Amino acid sequence: MFELRYSKENDKVWAINELPMEEYLAGLAEVSENKVLEFYKAQAVAARTYAYYQLQDGRKHASRNFDVNASQGDQVYAGYVREQTFIKGAEGVSATRGEMMTYNKDVVVTPYFAQSSGRTRTWKEAWGGADKPWLVSVTTHYDKGRTRYGHGVGMSQYDAAKRAEKEGVDYKTLLKYYYQGIEVERIFK
Repeated sequence: MFELRYSKENDKVWAINELPMEEYLAGLAEVSENKVLEFYKAQAVAARTYAYYQLQDGRKHASRNFDVNASQGDQVYAGYVREQTFIKGAEGVSATRGEMMTYNKDVVVTPYFAQSSGRTRTWKEAWGGADKPWLVSVTTHYDKGRTRYGHGVGMSQYDAAKRAEKEGVDYKTLLKYYYQGIEVERIFK
C-alpha cells in the first residue's frame, strides 16, 4: 500500500510504502550479490529484527509517521525490482522467514554496518547513553587494516560475509558472535 501522510510536527508530507515484512526485506539493497547464502540468512535475520524492533518501538521516526527510513539511516530499500533480481538475498529472507533475534525473550535493536577497522563498537561508543548488553565490541579479523565504513555497531557485513565464505560459519553462529547473548527465534510464520 502506498500512501501520503502529513506530519504536523515538522510540517511535511511523507510518501509511505507499507508492505509485508518479508517483501520489504527482499527489496533491501544493503549488500552486494556475490556472497554465500549463510551470510544472506544472517543479514535477513538482522534486518528483520531491526525493522520489527523499530515498528514495535515507534520512537525513532514518530514525528515523521513512518517506522524505517529507506536510506542508510535505517535500511536501504530499493523496492520491487531489487526483490525480483536479487535472488540470493530473497533466498536468505525466505529461508529465515519470521526469525528474529531476542535477548531475554525480547526482540532487540540490531544495527549492522558495512565494515569496521578490526573491531565493532558498543552502543555507548557510537551513540552514548546506556550500553546494550548484546552489542559489545568484538574482534572482526577480516576487517583488520580496513577503514571503518558505518557506525561500527553490531554485525560487520564484510567480516560476516568473509567468515561465512572462508570458514563455513552458519548464520546463527554469525549472529550470536556479533550480538552476544541473543537467541534466534521464529517469531512468526
